[in-house]
Amino acid sequence: MQTFNESLRKVISDEGGYLLHTIKGDKGGETFAGITRKNFPGAGVWGLIDGGKPHDSDEVKASVADFYYKTYWQPLLCGELLDSGTADMLFSFAINMGSRTAVKRLQIAVHTKPDGVMGEVTKAAANTKAVQTRYCYALSIIGRYRDIIAANRTQKRFITGWLNRVLNKVGF
Repeated sequence: MQTFNESLRKVISDEGGYLLHTIKGDKGGETFAGITRKNFPGAGVWGLIDGGKPHDSDEVKASVADFYYKTYWQPLLCGELLDSGTADMLFSFAINMGSRTAVKRLQIAVHTKPDGVMGEVTKAAANTKAVQTRYCYALSIIGRYRDIIAANRTQKRFITGWLNRVLNKVGF
């Protein structure tokens, strides 16, 4: 099983560190450590950043960790998944594409009803063939990225980063 702190370290790396940035063409807009102001304007970290706290301060890092734990890790049952790669992927992809979409993609991979709600049935299915789940989930995620680009060709500029994120989670 994966621990939250191990997965958080990987997510922060995936998101480019504790940096405030806006990437042209990124639908998330202004982002800090992967937290978008557009989608989460009330996240506590924004008050700290706007108040001038150093981006790498312990207080800011703790706020980011608290946000990720309460918003993603705990509700998605990541700590209860037997395969650390699957836990990392669910956590990371929920941040990247939204919890419901990330869970639906996991449900497709494990052949459960794709309702976007992480519960005991999905968790049990993912844990039954834990390592196989990781690879099936990776393919499902790649399929989602294909769909995004097919719907909006301007998003293809992000494909290298998206694919690297997937490959890093499956161990390549």
